Amino acid sequence: KQGSFLYDPKTKRFSSKEQNTLGNPALDSLGQVKNSRYPFVAKDGTWWMVTWIPFTGTAPVLYSYDKKQNNLLRFEKISPYKPDSYYEIWNIFQHDNGTMWVYGMGLLAYYNTGEKRFIHINSDPFQQNGIEYDFVSSLHEDKEKNVWVCTNKGLYRFNVEAQVFQNIPNTRLNDTTAIHNAVSAVIQTKNNGIWVSTWGAGIFSYNGQLQPIENPFTKADPINKGLHASFMIQRRNGEVWVGTQTGGIKIFDPGSGKCFSVFPSLLQGETITQLAEDHSGNTWIGATSGALVKCEGGNWK
Repeated sequence: KQGSFLYDPKTKRFSSKEQNTLGNPALDSLGQVKNSRYPFVAKDGTWWMVTWIPFTGTAPVLYSYDKKQNNLLRFEKISPYKPDSYYEIWNIFQHDNGTMWVYGMGLLAYYNTGEKRFIHINSDPFQQNGIEYDFVSSLHEDKEKNVWVCTNKGLYRFNVEAQVFQNIPNTRLNDTTAIHNAVSAVIQTKNNGIWVSTWGAGIFSYNGQLQPIENPFTKADPINKGLHASFMIQRRNGEVWVGTQTGGIKIFDPGSGKCFSVFPSLLQGETITQLAEDHSGNTWIGATSGALVKCEGGNWK
């Protein structure tokens, strides 16, 4: 609510617009933005940030600061906003080609640099090679530069060059039953294919041809087949961490093929919304309550 702060890991100090000890011009422009969230630094050095107060009836506002030009841009009404419509920005994503995307409740849009505006992609189940969604929960880019779009209507693969979507119904190995539970995250693991997590139906695995393969996480503990998985990452040591709706973390060790659970008391049972590993091997966990927990070296022992 008080604006943005910038942390300097070298001095271990915070700076703000009022006390800009780092002399960073971005703080002069973005530090005044209240109720800020989802800070993002693009490959070209541009700073992005969202400001929004939930459930007030007003649309989120997206800011972009170009430090090279010392120029601040403000984007409103990214999605066609009418009295009977509603949308939220849940996160910011950048493709390898530099294109910026925003997504969330009722929203999927990319930034057109030539027109200096966002192009909203409508949900249209009747359009060939289109996409259907009420909300988009995550975007992931694979090694072939495809973008995987996780929605409450299923999982889509978007080819940036061809600009078409492909809908992939979730199925398991040796079972043709299509599972329509909302998709929460996608990761491309080092040795066990593409993993897709869902709310209430656990995790699905696919090979490079999008054919179902056995998921070792589910094999390690059959109860995981009905897991409400909210987020996933694979750490550099190969471990796959799966956040859950109840604030627990399921950790799969590919070396032993075993899975164990931890329940950080600091999260107080809140749904885990983010997991990330930093350059030092520490794992960071974010929850719906706003809590941010750092796990030193990714070791709970």
